[in-house]
Amino acid sequence: MSIIKMIKHYHPAFGYWTVTDDLRVKWHLKINHKRVYRLMQANHLSAKVYKTCGQANMILLRARKARKPKTGYTAGS
Repeated sequence: MSIIKMIKHYHPAFGYWTVTDDLRVKWHLKINHKRVYRLMQANHLSAKVYKTCGQANMILLRARKARKPKTGYTAGS
């Protein structure tokens, strides 16, 4: 079992940056993050990306910006 597969087995949510840091710190390997990315892609070990409710938040932010400005406001008072 390769080191990367072992790391992903115990920590399935780790991305390639975290796996690279783990290899550098715990295993004392000089390895590039791009190489780790390619190895993870070749072995189907990529972290799964889940969509969050970010789109709904952006819609709410746009709705807030579209309101009419308050009248009667003067600067400095």
